[in-house]
Amino acid sequence: RLLMDRRLPLGKKLDEVLPADLSKRFYTLADTYGLDREKYKKLSPIWAAATLREDVYDKAGIATRDPEKTLLRFAKAQKLKTRPSGSFSVAKTLGRIDDFSAQQQAHCVAATLDEIDFAVKNARAATEAWAIGDLKAVQRLSPDSALLACLEGAPSTKAMLGQSVEQTVGAINTALGMPGKSLIVLPLSALLTPGGALQQLEQQGATVTTPAL
Repeated sequence: RLLMDRRLPLGKKLDEVLPADLSKRFYTLADTYGLDREKYKKLSPIWAAATLREDVYDKAGIATRDPEKTLLRFAKAQKLKTRPSGSFSVAKTLGRIDDFSAQQQAHCVAATLDEIDFAVKNARAATEAWAIGDLKAVQRLSPDSALLACLEGAPSTKAMLGQSVEQTVGAINTALGMPGKSLIVLPLSALLTPGGALQQLEQQGATVTTPAL
């Protein structure tokens, strides 16, 4: 079902389901980076926006993938033990995209195009800020994920985030109960969302310190 939901109903095209000005903006951005319009025209709006985002970032040299594989490789080289903090079904979340109204999908597409424009414009400055550890500048120059913000409005995504927070708290408590030091790598949403892992740990009596910004 997930793969089927990526495509528009038979006979429909992206420029027919998006508002004219938004469709023009979408394809203008694709043309700017020499991308093939045919790749997107039969995709549903949110899938098209997600695909365009990945393609533009790839062309612009902007990395979007989590560092999980790199860190696992480092850990393996040092013969360190690793284990997942939890698991959940992404397919169940993404499979609900087609439940969005046409207006909601258009909003998500517009927000994604805004994110792409911001990221490309500030990529060099953000990279230089990372290189010198200027966290305030990094925070200012790094866009929030428009797609994640859209998906967070779906009940299935809220449930997934809640499960992620619960599993994160459990993993941290397990690590704290073991001798030695532990390192956990996970999306900030599970830590910083209201009622997230950090707040729950503090309520349990844990002392949480954060780097100064």
